[in-house]
Amino acid sequence: MIFLRFKAFVVDMFMIMMPIMYFTTYVIIGSKEQYANSAFAPWITPSIYAVVVILFWYFKAQTPGMRAYNLILVKESNQDDKKLSLFDCVLRYFLFIISFMFFILLLVAFFRKDKKTIYDILSSTTIVQDNEA
Repeated sequence: MIFLRFKAFVVDMFMIMMPIMYFTTYVIIGSKEQYANSAFAPWITPSIYAVVVILFWYFKAQTPGMRAYNLILVKESNQDDKKLSLFDCVLRYFLFIISFMFFILLLVAFFRKDKKTIYDILSSTTIVQDNEA
C-alpha cells in the first residue's frame, strides 16, 4: 500500500502540480526568469496545489492519483462514510507538510504494521483500497 500511495503522489504531481506551475510561470508571472526572480512566486504554486488537493479530498475523498490506484481517503472511525470534514482535510495536509519537512517522519509507515503515516495517525484518517472500482 505504501508504494501505491507513493505512485498516486507522483501522478498527482504531474496531473495537478505541473499544470499549476506552467500556468503560474507563463500566464500569471510571464516568464521563467520573472518566476525565478520573484519573491512570492514560489509560494503561489504550492498554495494553489494545497487548495486543489484539499478540495479533492473533501469533495471526492481521493485525488486523481489516488483514483488511478483505487485508493480512498476515509475517516478512521467511520470507514463507511467516505466524506471527511473540511477541517480533517486541512489538518491532514498541514501535517503532511510538517512530516515532509522532517523527512524522518515520512518513514514511520515503514515501521508500523498497519503502514499508516504519521499524518494519517494524527489526523485520524486512513487510505483504503476501493474494491468497488
